[in-house]
Amino acid sequence: MRAAVYIRMSTDKQEDSPERQRATTRQAIGSAGFDFYKEYLDEALRGWDSTRPGFRQLLSDAADRKFDVIVVDECSRLSRNEPAEFVAEVMWPLKRAGVQLYSVAENGLQDWDNLPGFLLSAVYQDRSSGESKKTAWRVTSNYLNLSADGRIDLGKPPFGYKRVWLDTAENVVHEGTYPPEHVRKMKPLPHLVVGDPDKVEVVRLIFDCYANKDMSLRDIGRELERRGIRTPNGKTVWAHNCIATILKEMKYAGFYVFNRRREGKFCRLGAQGVEKAGGFHTETGKNPRDAWRLIADHHEAIIPVELFNRVQDLLASNRTRTTPAPDRGNFLLTKLLFCGSCGKPMTGHRNKPGGEASYRCSQAAGTAQNHCHNNLVKESKVLDRVAATLEEQFLDPEFIDMCVEEAERMDSEAGSEERAKSLRAELARLERQLDQAASRLLDANEHTYRLLNAKIGELSMRKKQVEGQLAETQGPSHKEMMTELLRRLEQEIRNFREALKSRDPQRIRVVLRRFVAWVDLYVERRLVGKVKHRYYLVGGEIMLAVGDRQAYSRMRRDELRAISTRQMGTENLCNAGPTACPR
Repeated sequence: MRAAVYIRMSTDKQEDSPERQRATTRQAIGSAGFDFYKEYLDEALRGWDSTRPGFRQLLSDAADRKFDVIVVDECSRLSRNEPAEFVAEVMWPLKRAGVQLYSVAENGLQDWDNLPGFLLSAVYQDRSSGESKKTAWRVTSNYLNLSADGRIDLGKPPFGYKRVWLDTAENVVHEGTYPPEHVRKMKPLPHLVVGDPDKVEVVRLIFDCYANKDMSLRDIGRELERRGIRTPNGKTVWAHNCIATILKEMKYAGFYVFNRRREGKFCRLGAQGVEKAGGFHTETGKNPRDAWRLIADHHEAIIPVELFNRVQDLLASNRTRTTPAPDRGNFLLTKLLFCGSCGKPMTGHRNKPGGEASYRCSQAAGTAQNHCHNNLVKESKVLDRVAATLEEQFLDPEFIDMCVEEAERMDSEAGSEERAKSLRAELARLERQLDQAASRLLDANEHTYRLLNAKIGELSMRKKQVEGQLAETQGPSHKEMMTELLRRLEQEIRNFREALKSRDPQRIRVVLRRFVAWVDLYVERRLVGKVKHRYYLVGGEIMLAVGDRQAYSRMRRDELRAISTRQMGTENLCNAGPTACPR
């Protein structure tokens, strides 16, 4: 029999573990009379991690029947998952491929063909998974104790800081993110100290620009790029989220911060201490503020606490700013207008304080590869054309009658009681067939198992289709929904026209955003004379938000375009007159 050897060690602290496992498995191969095929190795990886490269390659080769038996030092080397996961992930694929498992510590070949052998393997697996839970609990509890007085610091130090490691006499024994093994044996404690003075000045410049010069994140990035300052990762372009991360980092104010994010399959740190996790997958995400471990004046601060708090207040208040424009004007169509040429947002501008608002493509100042024209258009022209186009389309009696007739036709095709009765009967039949197929899976051989799986997929898909058709017959009629939709649109359009007459910016903004998701504008650039250009609004598309307005803001524009016309409408501004605006 061809034998594959699998070796795994959990951490680099087990540097002697691979050699020991290799010796015991090779001896077992010789004693059992197997022929050695290949060795698979995973270093510094946990047993419950199903993405281990050596482990995945082992299962793949087993499925291809490249060997007949897998030899391990003990079953926990192969997997430390729960018994149910072990059966689905390891036992069943190996059994289907005809590959056996040989464990040196668990008395040789594992017999999975009878109930006692199956139960014994489940006991072994439960014991190894229980050890993983105990280890996770011990490690997390240790984190809790060390974080109480700031004796643990994980991850990369913030930009401008460096990490040093101190022994019991507070002497520096290593400088760097993580110490080597011979230093770790001394059990040093991490400590943050101020690093490169040039980087420290960059951090102070970022805070000063945001707090005292009223510069946006984008403006700060451009200023840093103009000065030739590189990002923490050595890049030349400063992204706004990189600057936001620096502005939100509490360590710059001298605070020790731990447990801002949770991560753990079996347990994690919570507000009340160590908490149990689900145990099925690694839980990650942000922790609530009350779960953080905070210690003030833990290390030397780069930024005063007062300045840091002022920046946090500005970050919170600036979320409600209505425009990304440099002059901070109050523009009605911010985040609603997009350039039809490149798809980028159009930003608001005024030639002078209190002047007429205009919008231009935000990509006009882009690089040579992504450059677009200004495509300048006045706000008043856009508002008038949007209102006129909506009135012309949705207040037209012929259009309303056409929509109602189409809804009646759909009702006649889908709404009879006989059809609902037929769908209910088909749904019951499909459920019986699914139950029968699922029960046959337990005793199926490999060929039958694949056929049944495919059949279950087909039945499940048809069941969803029938359930959707049945829901349509039981809900409101298409005519009722269409009539209500048209009534709401008519009311919103009339409210919009009244808001325009009132010239109240706040009222116009509220009414418009209730039913418009965005507007794509197509602007034509024409040469006037020898050097001047003018921009003319020649068309566009209005995307109506019919339903939850917040749902549209959470989706990408290309996803919204794929939504059916029952949820939104698209209208053409083909008759929009030219809007002449000097460059």
